[in-house]
Amino acid sequence: MDWNLVLFGMKWVFLGLVYLFLTLLLVGVMREMRTRLPQAAQLPLIAYGRIRVIRAGSDPTLRPGTILMLYPDTRLGAGSSNTIVLRDRYISGQHARLRWDGVSWWVEDLNSTNGTFINQRRLTAGATEPLPIGAILSLGEVSFEMLE
Repeated sequence: MDWNLVLFGMKWVFLGLVYLFLTLLLVGVMREMRTRLPQAAQLPLIAYGRIRVIRAGSDPTLRPGTILMLYPDTRLGAGSSNTIVLRDRYISGQHARLRWDGVSWWVEDLNSTNGTFINQRRLTAGATEPLPIGAILSLGEVSFEMLE
């Protein structure tokens, strides 16, 4: 019996088993990825910005220091259809709109009764103005700080 021929054959059998193991591992990983991809697609929208509550006014649900997540088109007001519902007595049903354009944030006063303020400067009703990072946004008696 030629031991060199036996060892040569065993080497190729061993390499074949290694490749079989790697193939089965790859198939298992691909199956796992396929089962997880549909779940990942159903995740909620990514938050694009944040605001911190500085003054809660008469809203019992807000606390100073609370951080709220913003979405590309965030509406603030007392109405239940808003993205962020504020229960302050001086906030209109559809008070203001925050919009992300991919570079910066913009604020629009939606013809509110008591106005929307950026750094204590009243916005013109219906006009859209930039909201820089660190600015104070005030609606009624509620104030927020714009965060990164």
